Amino acid sequence: MKYLLVLLALCLSGCTQGLSEEDTEKLREMMMTTEALPPSPTNRVSDLPAAVQLGRSLFFDTRMSMDGTIACASCHDPNEGWSDPRPLSLGVEEREGGRHSMPVQATAFQTFWFWDGRADSLWSQAIKAIESHPEMDFTRVEVARFIAEHYR
Repeated sequence: MKYLLVLLALCLSGCTQGLSEEDTEKLREMMMTTEALPPSPTNRVSDLPAAVQLGRSLFFDTRMSMDGTIACASCHDPNEGWSDPRPLSLGVEEREGGRHSMPVQATAFQTFWFWDGRADSLWSQAIKAIESHPEMDFTRVEVARFIAEHYR
């Protein structure tokens, strides 16, 4: 992974001497883009400012976990490249998850989430993590009540 990041940095800086044209093009295809993200086919309100603010607030809110200590940002830390520096992420009560959390950059361009692709939309990925016993250990009913109480 570090090797890939170095290559991407070289590509971004224009310092690609020694790389084949094919390798340089592959690196360009992997670069993050500043273009507008595609609209979400599963969320018709995703581009509304209020929805964006709600999502941002929920992403960083530790209260939406069983013991009030874990937010999405706990394992997808913006200061760590939207990932987790630990090999296995820790959830509520410092429970160790079974895998390393995935980085969340460019998720709008993905079509499947989790390492095994078991979620086919971003909202289904999020609820699986929220409901996971080692991660946030909340139920859907608790999520609905929490949002109604704190974000109405």
